[in-house]
Amino acid sequence: MKPTSNPFETEFCTIFDGKNDLNGYIDAYAQYICNVTETICKGYSSVNECLNSHDPNATMYTDLTLSSRPWVWQVCTEYAYWQTGSPTSIPVTIVSRKLDTKWYQRQCPLLFGEENIPSEPQWRSINQEYQGWNINLNRTFFIDGEYDPWRTLSVQSDSAPVRETNKYTRYAILPGAVHCWDYTVSDYISDDIKQVHKDLYNAISGWIADSDAEKHNNNN
Repeated sequence: MKPTSNPFETEFCTIFDGKNDLNGYIDAYAQYICNVTETICKGYSSVNECLNSHDPNATMYTDLTLSSRPWVWQVCTEYAYWQTGSPTSIPVTIVSRKLDTKWYQRQCPLLFGEENIPSEPQWRSINQEYQGWNINLNRTFFIDGEYDPWRTLSVQSDSAPVRETNKYTRYAILPGAVHCWDYTVSDYISDDIKQVHKDLYNAISGWIADSDAEKHNNNN
């Protein structure tokens, strides 16, 4: 998904057009998953070879050139940012509950070697060091998309303490946006993103000016 195009609407939501009962919805979704799987697994001899997470010789574990490895290393060792299904205390879940922390963490030793990683990510140490939702920084601009799954973990989570923008710490949640939409520069992005770009530019310009003034005063 990008600010200028939304395949979720054009390629996913449209598969349910004309369907008016549960069986129709299930058939449409099943066909969509089949099509996605076929695309993902093109070039593999079978779906099992493509998606098997148990084979230590699978490409997903042995290909050291994959650009995702540095991020997965951080998740396996520190962050534990697994995109799991909802806990059973929540009645419904979009993501299968079979995708739980154990399912993800089982893959970490296969990726990096059991001797090279902790038995579980050290997220408690990270939260203790950086104070989690209570982190206090200045000259920092926090930007999140409303529907970015990482916002749940950020200082702008709906469950985090309420924060107020001030001169040295700014906060912005982009309506309807997902991950990294604020990175896009285009004539076709939303007015909200354009405004955040202006606010970010003005904030950083002001902080640089303040820093220059402090250095000048300290030298006199």
